Amino acid sequence: MIENLYNFMAGEIWLIDIDDTLTHSVNAALEYYNSTHDKKLVKEDFTTYSISQAHLNRYGITITLEEEKKIMLGYYQSPFFENVKPIIEMKQVIEAIVNNKDIAFATTGRPKKVGEVDVEAITKRMIKKYFGDNFKKFFFTEWVQGVETNGSKRDIAIEYGARKVIDDMPRFVNDLSGLELVKGIYVPRNPWNTSVQETEKIKIITYPKQIIEYAYKNVA
Repeated sequence: MIENLYNFMAGEIWLIDIDDTLTHSVNAALEYYNSTHDKKLVKEDFTTYSISQAHLNRYGITITLEEEKKIMLGYYQSPFFENVKPIIEMKQVIEAIVNNKDIAFATTGRPKKVGEVDVEAITKRMIKKYFGDNFKKFFFTEWVQGVETNGSKRDIAIEYGARKVIDDMPRFVNDLSGLELVKGIYVPRNPWNTSVQETEKIKIITYPKQIIEYAYKNVA
């Protein structure tokens, strides 16, 4: 049995990814990388969520994991991170979730802090600015070179009894789809998740309003 206050609240819990679900994170990281390294990567180069793979696709050579780590650390300490643009159409989705008495949790693989930069505080401020106070909790799983180092989305889903998920990463979609308690996973289509296929539980999203149409189609 899950013993948690949120299980006694009205509505279902949603786990909603931040990067490239609520914000245009890859575009911001690309602006930083291209401007500081004199490169011309585009979003379509990201057949996986990796600058190294994108670099291979565009230029035929990879960069090392250490180099990729340095790039991301530099990005978080740059104005490009603080000025990341929201996926503004998602505001309507979040409002629909809340208006239907459901509960929104935000999840991200971002680190909580990079050097003197408080990534957690900047992220929360950013989400509040564009999406209001609609998120009850934030979780930073601190994704480092393919590994969640501060808990996992799967564990969060189990602990809080999450029923719905919005996420664009194939690994997390696969992990969460295996949980019986998760009833719906909505996957914004991006170049790095073309391997994800629709099932009864997994729905591919080509425009944000589709999430509302799928999730609340039987709600008057």
